[in-house]
Amino acid sequence: MKLTSEAPRAIKLEVPKNGNDSKPQSQWTTKEKKVLDTHLKAFVRWEVNYEEAAVRATVCKRLTENWSGICNACSRIAKDESLKDAVYRKECEAQLSRDEQHKINLLRDKYAPTTFRSIEDRALQGLLKDPMLSNLFYHAERDDSASCSLQLYKTLVSNSKDVLQNPDLVFENIARVKRFADHRQYTGPIAFAGDCTKVRPRLAYSSHFGGYILGSTLPLDECKIKHSDDIDRLVQRAKAEKAIASQVRVIMSKLPLPDAPPLAVAMLSTTGKDNSRQIHNHHMLILQMAAQLDMKVISFAADGTALELAALSLMDAESSPIPPVIYDHPASGFSHGTHTASLGVGYLVNRSLVELYETGNGGLVQSDVKNVDKKDDGAARRLFHHNALHATTYCDPANGELIDAWINRKLDIESHLQGAFRARFFLRIWRSHIVHLTKKYPDLYSTTRSFISPPCFKILNRLCDSLIALAIVYAEYYPHIPFCPWLLSTEFVEHFFGLARTMLPNFTFSQLLALVKHVMLRQQILLSGQFNEKKERTFRAGYIFDFDNSPLTPKELTQACSRITR
Repeated sequence: MKLTSEAPRAIKLEVPKNGNDSKPQSQWTTKEKKVLDTHLKAFVRWEVNYEEAAVRATVCKRLTENWSGICNACSRIAKDESLKDAVYRKECEAQLSRDEQHKINLLRDKYAPTTFRSIEDRALQGLLKDPMLSNLFYHAERDDSASCSLQLYKTLVSNSKDVLQNPDLVFENIARVKRFADHRQYTGPIAFAGDCTKVRPRLAYSSHFGGYILGSTLPLDECKIKHSDDIDRLVQRAKAEKAIASQVRVIMSKLPLPDAPPLAVAMLSTTGKDNSRQIHNHHMLILQMAAQLDMKVISFAADGTALELAALSLMDAESSPIPPVIYDHPASGFSHGTHTASLGVGYLVNRSLVELYETGNGGLVQSDVKNVDKKDDGAARRLFHHNALHATTYCDPANGELIDAWINRKLDIESHLQGAFRARFFLRIWRSHIVHLTKKYPDLYSTTRSFISPPCFKILNRLCDSLIALAIVYAEYYPHIPFCPWLLSTEFVEHFFGLARTMLPNFTFSQLLALVKHVMLRQQILLSGQFNEKKERTFRAGYIFDFDNSPLTPKELTQACSRITR
């Protein structure tokens, strides 16, 4: 056997693109350093989020349907022995004095591998490229703590979810809702609601949004002040075109869960002469922006005005599987619209409430029956007090079940649907009864005088239909999300107005914009249940913020989920 030996083939060494032939890491290119960082991060099993004081798996899904709010990957990493050992070492180190901890940090900087320390250094250099951090570092180096604190405060305020960067209905405001939902790891639908409230007509210069004249109905981009002469020009234009706002339309969103605070989406100045087409355009714009963010909209809630009804009718004509929701305050029916409520031989007129007030035993105050404020929660409560109901009505299980089906937190899905169906049938029977009496006794009865008003009749029917449709939508598309119909109304918008007026009863449009962050903060405090404000309710002043906002128990969460059995 003859053995032959061959010289090994030469391997051609080439410097990679954007690379170099230097071995010291200090002479590596930026791309080479990023490649090293990427390879090292591939071996990382968990990461520490200092801002949220949390430890996450590197493959964390960020969103989960688990009731614990922790994804499966993070649940597995919590059992990692290396993580437990690292946490134990840090807990022991935290028990040492500051001097001893400082010595440990010095030794760590001296003996830790360069690859680990360089990654942290490059991450810090990347953060310092942020203009805000760069300015903070600049002021800190010069011991200018006042400017440093002011810069940080402005940044925190601008990034707060409670502050509107733009009062118009813009994409960024809808994106804030999406970020808030992602932060809470919520994957269900979002509810929207809108309503108007009066403001004191006045123009004002504001620098909150970059220097604008606020308080007019002119487009915001046309109200920007670039020179001092622009102020007089815009004021004269607003007066000439009669474009000074007397109302503001507030659009808000809410995650339909009891412990989730609402978010302001837009504040649109108006003269009160809006039409249904404009409101419908707002709804369609929200749907378009929500679709870009992959955010599902479950409802648009509104009050029972003819304008809102017309806007929702336009939405009904659109091709969408999600039904609109309308919610009206039941207190307004007695004093507005219905002159004589009749069923059988009984009747109820506004004079009945006046006589009940005059007895002094009905629990009513004068403002409940004269010059009634339809948005006063206290008046609604007193009208539906058991003494007032006992004196003026008898028990009607049908309509009572409809209201209970919407606002009762303890009902299961079957009870919600039963209440809606029974009320729907009762309304048809009641109206047929009045129509029959009108034909038989035309001098005594009429549908306009002896029955609820046509808008109220439409509202109640829509409440029945919407509750049934929403239950089907939740069962079909969101079977894992609790169905909380009592949160799909304009109640959180009304409470927003009420809290704003407790701070400043007669505000202007610009003042309301400045109040937003304070109102949202106060609302979060009230929702937390850690603060109770008790006020004597013998006069009409402010609003009551007392609905049950406590989190649902695990049993109630399971009961609230809607499922269809096929």
